[in-house]
Amino acid sequence: MSVKDDLLEDFPHVYPGLKRPEVERLLTLLDQSASTEATMGLSVATALDSVVPAVARRIESYKGSDDVDDYLRMLRGAAVLLLQEWQAEGPPPPPESIANLVDKVERES
Repeated sequence: MSVKDDLLEDFPHVYPGLKRPEVERLLTLLDQSASTEATMGLSVATALDSVVPAVARRIESYKGSDDVDDYLRMLRGAAVLLLQEWQAEGPPPPPESIANLVDKVERES
């Protein structure tokens, strides 16, 4: 299974439980860890644990490999896409639509 597959598997289970401020917090944490090397994956996982425990467990499962960077990059992209699609006063977009956008973006890159 690829890192992209992991994210696409995780996202529909993680995101629907998050409110917009939590997604914004997730993005802030991801931005703060953008320059983190894979060896710092555990500290990134710890930072994310309060917002998205399932994501923190996934990061820990990579055990310091380069996959941490790929996963965090794709997760950040998914959070950005989600916030772009989520109208401030409206309902959140369905998780499947965001997962489809992430899949499309990753195939094109």
